[in-house]
Amino acid sequence: MHTSLARRTVLLIQSRFKALLLTVLAIQITEFRRLASGDISAMLASGIDTYSLLCLAFPFIFMAGVVSGDFRTGVARLWLQKPVDPVRFYLCRFAERFLVALACTLLTLGAIRLGTVALGAPDEIGLLLGRLPYVLVLACVTFGFSCWISRGSTLVAIGFLSAGAVAHQVAWPGQLGRPWNWLFEAILVPIPAIGEFRDFLVGVSDAVWIPLAQILTYSVGWTGLGALGVWYTVNKGRLPHAEQS
Repeated sequence: MHTSLARRTVLLIQSRFKALLLTVLAIQITEFRRLASGDISAMLASGIDTYSLLCLAFPFIFMAGVVSGDFRTGVARLWLQKPVDPVRFYLCRFAERFLVALACTLLTLGAIRLGTVALGAPDEIGLLLGRLPYVLVLACVTFGFSCWISRGSTLVAIGFLSAGAVAHQVAWPGQLGRPWNWLFEAILVPIPAIGEFRDFLVGVSDAVWIPLAQILTYSVGWTGLGALGVWYTVNKGRLPHAEQS
């Protein structure tokens, strides 16, 4: 990584600019009626919904192909010709992309907060901060899939999130009985834990350490799974040769 961090960040944003633009436009089109209504409560709700959707979108956009892109084309062979630890190399790349996704989320949060103040609406900072764990969790999940699946890893991650959301919505893991419910709750995205953490921030619950521990443990687990995938791919000779231009 001879390119400076600032330069790599600019290049990453440039490479994702079209996806970012299309995502924001699509959200704004769906929210146009509420934004144009002139009703303060509707505009505030639209802003919160937009922010919530971007908390889900930013990790997928910036983490797409974080490892699988190199593994699929063989570019990883070029990076790893130098004396670097492949696991450390891709963990650093993961950290950089996660920080960019988090920075974009925080900028969006700041914009929504300014809009809330300008509209004279009640402060919703606790509700907004309660969405931030999604950025961490989804970034880790996308990284984990990207280290093991060379094609379509981001789509698989999106499908995994969707399946987990549906399973929690219908309370499916709880119907399995022990110990299977524990197993599936450990595998699925910890949406209930994120909800409990958000409830603490908005002041309707005193529970914070258990959901926070669940969120962090889940994120570390998927990051470790991704690191294992990098090690396995490199050491088992599964890397394709670099494509010739």
